[in-house]
Amino acid sequence: MTLAELQQRVRDRLDETESTSLRYPNARIEEYMLQGVRYYVVKAQKEFASTTITQTAHTLLYDLPCDCIQVVRVSWDSDGALYPLDATQSRFLDEQLWHWQRTTDIRARAYFLLGLKKIALWPVSPDGGQEYIVHYRQDTYDSIDTVPSEDHELLVNYVVARFLLSEGKVAEGASEYKRFEEGVRKAKRRGDNVDRVWSRQEWRQPR
Repeated sequence: MTLAELQQRVRDRLDETESTSLRYPNARIEEYMLQGVRYYVVKAQKEFASTTITQTAHTLLYDLPCDCIQVVRVSWDSDGALYPLDATQSRFLDEQLWHWQRTTDIRARAYFLLGLKKIALWPVSPDGGQEYIVHYRQDTYDSIDTVPSEDHELLVNYVVARFLLSEGKVAEGASEYKRFEEGVRKAKRRGDNVDRVWSRQEWRQPR
C-alpha cells in the first residue's frame, strides 16, 4: 500500500469521516507510521541489504551504497558458493599499504573499510571479473517501503493504537498494539528462516 492508502486505512479503522478529518491529520498519521516502521525494521531485522561488487583489474577500492551504515560480511561468489572474506584491521592497512597496493591474486581474500564510502578488496586481481556479495545494514528507517507489503497492516495497527491511547481508550489501544507486536515477532521468525532469506548456501573455503 502507498502512504495515502495507509492513511485512509487508518481513518477507516478509526471511523474517520470528511467532517471529522481534522482529528487525525495526515502529518500526525505519517509521524506515527514512521515510528512503527522504525520499530518493525529494528525488531524484525529488516534493515539488512546486499550489493554485488565486480572486481576490476588492478583496483583496490570500490564504492559502497550510499545507504550503508554497517558492513556485516563480504563473501566471494564462486558459481553460487559463497566464501567469506576476512575483515582486516586499520593498523594492517597503515603498516602494509605498500603490500596492499602491489600484491595480486586470482581473487580477494580480505577487505577493509574506509569509512562508510569505500571498501578495499585485497589482494587486487590482475584480471578482474570476480564477484563479491556485500551484506550490510541499510539506513532506510524513514521509508515505508522497508516494510514488506504483506505487513503494511501492522503499521495501521500501530497508528490506530497510538491514536486510541491518546484518546484514553486504553483497552482498545493496547489490543491494537498487541496485534502490532505479535505481527513483528512473526516477521522476525520468517526472517530467521534461512530458506526464505538466502537463496545460496555459505561455506567457508577449505584450508
